[in-house]
Amino acid sequence: MTKKNWEDLDINIFLTSVDTLMTSNMYSSEIMLNKFREDVYSKLKALKFEDLFDKSLKFGLKCICKEFNLVCDLLEQIVECECKIRIKRAIKSICENYLMKYAIKAEKNRIDQFYRVVGYFPSCTIEDLCHKKENISEGRYNKQNVACSYLSEHALLSWLEAKRPVHFYCGTFNVKDGIFLRVESPKQFIDKNGLNCLSDKGPQTCQDIMHYLICLPVFALMSISHDIDKNAYKFPQLVMEYLTYNVEDFCGIYYFNNQEYIKFLGEKEYKFNKYNFAVLSKCDFDKDGCSHHIKQVLRIEEAKKVEIDCRDLLEGSVASEFKKQEIYL
Repeated sequence: MTKKNWEDLDINIFLTSVDTLMTSNMYSSEIMLNKFREDVYSKLKALKFEDLFDKSLKFGLKCICKEFNLVCDLLEQIVECECKIRIKRAIKSICENYLMKYAIKAEKNRIDQFYRVVGYFPSCTIEDLCHKKENISEGRYNKQNVACSYLSEHALLSWLEAKRPVHFYCGTFNVKDGIFLRVESPKQFIDKNGLNCLSDKGPQTCQDIMHYLICLPVFALMSISHDIDKNAYKFPQLVMEYLTYNVEDFCGIYYFNNQEYIKFLGEKEYKFNKYNFAVLSKCDFDKDGCSHHIKQVLRIEEAKKVEIDCRDLLEGSVASEFKKQEIYL
């Protein structure tokens, strides 16, 4: 059989179409779930897994479809049900029977180093860069008034997300060994697993595809824009909370922004195809308002803090200031 170009492979056509759906920022949680029930599920059943992949995926397709449906059933209870007990049971089942079984890995292609930027203020300490508990707003992975540190693999992206301060601190953190959940778009999954390489893929890649397809509805609901659905954060917050409190040595979630960051600083274009990292507190604050769990995950004793002052520089010079501090972009 003649091998096709990677763009024409059944699995890549499927994942690319799902990526468009997930990153469109057009759907509420309920509509997205219905889309997966109808459109995505019908395409999933028709997959052939030809050419680059071994026959085990073909034989496992019934299992994938069955588990995919069961995941959707559980997600419907969380999205549509008002009963807190049923929601709690559904989250427990999602985390224990699917995310911990299929999605959490410790650690293939792990990322060690992350950055956080805060605007300058006197007496800023490295603990401040870990995120203290005062003035905590709701985020994708944390409820209002629950501390969560959000960091980026790319220092310049951390600066953008801090609203481009001209005088600021940048902290560099080496994340501890542990267990992480990686939330990936289908496009990232294709890239990370080399599905765009014209070479034979072994059993491990087939198993990774199978596991990813089963968890696709979970990752879709964790990526919905809050601008479209004001309740979009409910599900990822529940997942983060359950894993943090119930999985031993769980550190946090690697996630890829569903907004594609392409920015010009001066005349240079930057593409931020990097991961962010979120680590939730366990409401275990010391007298200074810092979470022991966050400090442990971020290895605060090894962290570094630098001050960068760009008040007299053009915006395009920010990147060079990072490099002067040996923070390479």
